[in-house]
Amino acid sequence: MPTWRREKPAQRSILAAPGGEAARTGLQRGMALVISTLVMATFAFFPFASPLAASPIERSRPASDQETDAVVAAWRAELESIDHLLVAGKYGKAYKEASQLLRTMTDRIIEGEGAYPLMASASILRALAESGRGNLDAAVFDLYLAKAFRADVSQFDFSRYGDIGVPLAAEDLEPPQRQGKPPEDDPSFKPPKRTFSPAPDYPAAMKKACLQGRVIIATIITKEGRVSHPRVLHSDGGPVMACAAFEKIRHWRFNPAIRDGVAMDTHSNMTVNFRLPGCQ
Repeated sequence: MPTWRREKPAQRSILAAPGGEAARTGLQRGMALVISTLVMATFAFFPFASPLAASPIERSRPASDQETDAVVAAWRAELESIDHLLVAGKYGKAYKEASQLLRTMTDRIIEGEGAYPLMASASILRALAESGRGNLDAAVFDLYLAKAFRADVSQFDFSRYGDIGVPLAAEDLEPPQRQGKPPEDDPSFKPPKRTFSPAPDYPAAMKKACLQGRVIIATIITKEGRVSHPRVLHSDGGPVMACAAFEKIRHWRFNPAIRDGVAMDTHSNMTVNFRLPGCQ
């Protein structure tokens, strides 16, 4: 069973209920589920969190105990299923199920720290699946995504997954630091140029609530023109909006930076905007 070595305090979160009809004002649109304090004896990564900051969303109808239990039980069962697939070496199927679960969580969560450990766990399980498939760069990217939800990623117990967990446990998740003179000061330097950058998918719950904003992510654009080592510098929509941004920029492609005629890795801050027509 996947576990964290150190538990976090129980928390609460607000999730959008499926099928909710839009209300008349922005943040009150849709129904919501309030995830209350829960104790998961075998899943240390399930605890939910502290009181939410005041928000119009909090005036939405709280879920019944049955609704809350159903959501938590379903996500718990899916994470357990993915864990079993990883242990069984079925990495392709584990990757597909972890990706789908992460998308479901992103589409349901409106705000609140309570669900973030869940999303961190889904991200890490997908990282393990990618490691098993031999895609270590993608696996490390998912670890950075997990860190956006929960800073203490190093507390996840990778040891039970054998060889596929070894490189992830060894990853320190600290991006390489700039060395020496900034390349931008070199007359021969040419910055990276974006060649493929599809817009992010809008999280469904945030879309219904008319939540807009931007995410700023510090990255390294590699000499192969790919995005690596992403770190959230700012997110108007918290980790959920950041997750949607991460899921998109991992597919962005660039002509790499050039210095003295040679392609090179370079630091770059990226801004991903989330805007909805008709929302204020």
